[in-house]
Amino acid sequence: MKDKFELKVIGKIVSPIIDTAKMPLQGVEAQAHIEAKFTDTLDGIDKHSHVFVLCWMDQARRDRLKVIPRRHGGENQAKGVFALRSPARPNPISLNTTRLLKREENILYLENIDMVDGTPIIDIKPYSTGWDCIFSAHNNSTYNTYSKMPAADVLADMLRQAGNFHGDCCVGVAIGVRAAFLALNHFKADLQDKNFTIDAGVRGCTADALQSLFSMSNKRFKCGELEDKITFTKNGVKLKLEITKDKFHSVEEVLTAADEKVFSKIGK
Repeated sequence: MKDKFELKVIGKIVSPIIDTAKMPLQGVEAQAHIEAKFTDTLDGIDKHSHVFVLCWMDQARRDRLKVIPRRHGGENQAKGVFALRSPARPNPISLNTTRLLKREENILYLENIDMVDGTPIIDIKPYSTGWDCIFSAHNNSTYNTYSKMPAADVLADMLRQAGNFHGDCCVGVAIGVRAAFLALNHFKADLQDKNFTIDAGVRGCTADALQSLFSMSNKRFKCGELEDKITFTKNGVKLKLEITKDKFHSVEEVLTAADEKVFSKIGK
C-alpha cells in the first residue's frame, strides 16, 4: 500500500472570513473559484441543487488524535477526531455539503461554507438524495450537546437540519424549530428518542421541520385537522402547544421572538 499520494489543487475558497476563530458555527456564503483549466469539469453541475466540496485545511494541525468539540460549549471531555468534524486530523480534509446557489463559468456560489478565505479545494462532487440522504441516521445533536450550547446556536443548527429536509428555510419551518426547542428543554431528552410521539394539526412546512428533527416515521408522527396545535408525548408525559395567530414576516423574527409570541398556549 502506498503511504504517499499526490493531490492536485483544483481551486480555492473565496470567503469573507479570514480567521478560523471568527468562523460562525453554520459557516457563511462563499465562492469556490475553480482553476480555469478545470472549467469543463463543472459542465452539468447546475442540474444539482447541492454539492460536496472537499478542501485541504492547510492551517489545521495534523498531530492531534483527540480534541474538545467546539460546538459542545462548556464540555471538557476530548473526543477522537474521527468522531468529530474538527479540522485537526491526520489528513486535514474537510467535507462541506452545501447548497449550490449559482454557477458563473468556473465560479460556484455556495451556502454554509466553514472554510476560510484561500483554503485549497481538492474535489467537487454532486449530492444525491437517493444515495447520500439517510433520514433515520442518528447524529450528535443530543440534549447533552445542545444543553451546553448557546440557544441561538442550537436554533441555527436545528434550522439548518429542518431546512435541508424541507428544501427551504421558511417561517413555517422556523415555527417547527421553536416547537422542537421547547420540547427539547421541557423533556430534557434527545429529540430522536424513540419514546417520543407527536400529534400535530399544522401546515406542511412546520410538520416537515418536526418530522425531520425527531426523525419520525408516520407511525409516531400523526397529522390531524389544521388547528395549529402540537402535542408532544414521551413516556406518558405531554407538552401541548398552540401556535399564535400572529403573523411573522421572517425566519429571524420567529427565532428571536419570546415563546409567548410564537405559542399562545404552552402547557401539559
